[in-house]
Amino acid sequence: MKHSILHLTTLTLVALAMLWLPSELIAQEAVNPLDGLRATSQTVATRQGAKAVVDFDLDLTNMKQLKSNTVLQIVPTLQANDASAQLDLPEISISGRTRAIMLRRMDKQVDIIRNKSGEQHYHYTAEVPFASWMKDASLIFRAKGYGCAECELGDYTTLLTPNALAPLYQPQYRYTMLVPEGEETKRREESLTAQITFPVSQTSLNMNLGNNRAEIKRIDDKLTELTRNKNLTVDALSLAGYASPEGSEDLNKRLAQGRVDNVAQHIVSKSPRLKGHYTSRAMGADWDGLREAIAASTLDQKEQILEALQKEPASERAAALRAIDDGQTYAQMLQTYYPPLRRTVITFSFVVKGFDLTEAKKVIKTHPTHLSLAEVNLVANSYPAGSAERYQTWVIAADAFPNAVEPATNAAIMDLEAGRYAQAVKLLERYKKNSKLYILLGIAYAYNEQYDNARTYLTKAAQLGLPDAQHNLDEFLHYMQDNF
Repeated sequence: MKHSILHLTTLTLVALAMLWLPSELIAQEAVNPLDGLRATSQTVATRQGAKAVVDFDLDLTNMKQLKSNTVLQIVPTLQANDASAQLDLPEISISGRTRAIMLRRMDKQVDIIRNKSGEQHYHYTAEVPFASWMKDASLIFRAKGYGCAECELGDYTTLLTPNALAPLYQPQYRYTMLVPEGEETKRREESLTAQITFPVSQTSLNMNLGNNRAEIKRIDDKLTELTRNKNLTVDALSLAGYASPEGSEDLNKRLAQGRVDNVAQHIVSKSPRLKGHYTSRAMGADWDGLREAIAASTLDQKEQILEALQKEPASERAAALRAIDDGQTYAQMLQTYYPPLRRTVITFSFVVKGFDLTEAKKVIKTHPTHLSLAEVNLVANSYPAGSAERYQTWVIAADAFPNAVEPATNAAIMDLEAGRYAQAVKLLERYKKNSKLYILLGIAYAYNEQYDNARTYLTKAAQLGLPDAQHNLDEFLHYMQDNF
């Protein structure tokens, strides 16, 4: 008997406690009457210019938990998936049959009367201003439930889709990897600049003067490196001698010619097969080199020096330079800026043999310029598509052949396909003056969200009539219109 009384007392206390629980808590613990609702399409909205059109079919067929005497007032809501924004759409109501009859008697509108037999659909549509956050937003239903005496039953929520907005237009750009042509003869050149000191007003080569011994050794080492390389044949040599401009023009040319001839004779003595296969010429006073050096300097009188070099004829420049601050700056120029102008530029010309794949894979790591672009392509294609090895092959070739479009194009395309948009831009910007790469540079800018630059280069390409340029410009403009 005591046990029965205790059990009854416990039930009574629980019932009393339930009366004092907030209705929201009870609703949260109860079944959600929105369960079973679904949109028949994954996306429910499209962008149309400045507005977003929400338009979808709501399937109520599996909505089994709504009671006959209950009505739901539903607020469809677009909500950013990062919770940064939301927008409420026009409300709708879903009512059970009994509750709908009562509401109609009170002249209250019901949008949907739940029919639990067979399929049931409702078409919902609304228009709202488009906002960029909607590109990554969900559609949720937030509902408040009411019972027969207008009593609140609770708040309910359900997710209809996490991808409310249909994907905006994505451009289909056209570009393709380039296949470079081979070379019938692989002729290459390598240059070396030597700072050889000569006695004043003399042309004889003195190994013990200044840093001559080290400079001559650099020349000899390069000659040895090239002539002992079994993969190539050195068959020509050209030398150009430059003088500093403190003497007369005639004297400078005569000295430069004699000095460059003596350097050539030294090289021929080391490699007799080059006798009769070299050219040497005197370039005279290097005024251009002096201008570049002064322009890059921090001299206090820099602007005066550049003005004198610009305005005065060559025969009067030295006097004009000496007149600046009583010759102090000129003395500094003679000591610091003139000596590097006295130089000999030696260019070795050679023919490189052809390489098979195994050889080419080694050569690209040591002397990439010794390969033809066709051999580079052979190496690249020996690695899997999209691999780091294939990409690195084209990057090396882009550095080795800065005037060729194929390596830069292929490396940049691999960057684009891997999503490395900033890297593609960085690579292609080195070729801004090459109209052949305008299309790809414009596309890289577009992917990197540099839209003004993209428009500029794609428009330039279209104006030049480059293949697929107009198509790519149209795709870009369509994307911009749909997305912004």
